[in-house]
Amino acid sequence: MLQYLKELVTMDSEQTREILALMDKSLEASAIKYLESIPQLQLSYLEKILQKRGSETHIDDDLLVLHIQLLCKLDPKRVSDQDH
Repeated sequence: MLQYLKELVTMDSEQTREILALMDKSLEASAIKYLESIPQLQLSYLEKILQKRGSETHIDDDLLVLHIQLLCKLDPKRVSDQDH
């Protein structure tokens, strides 16, 4: 399954996340690691995970740190300091 991950996330990162979550929750971490060479897809996939979990469940600190790192690298305007 992971060998097709790039194509699946490109087509629909939300659906891919749902499929992996249904199959085996541990695949989520493998998928994030597998997408390291494609940071834009990794960010897209990670954002779907974070959106789905929302504020009602615990989100691993490593995921949050990775998300912020990817945002800083790929979309810094989303993490820049706003005027107060």
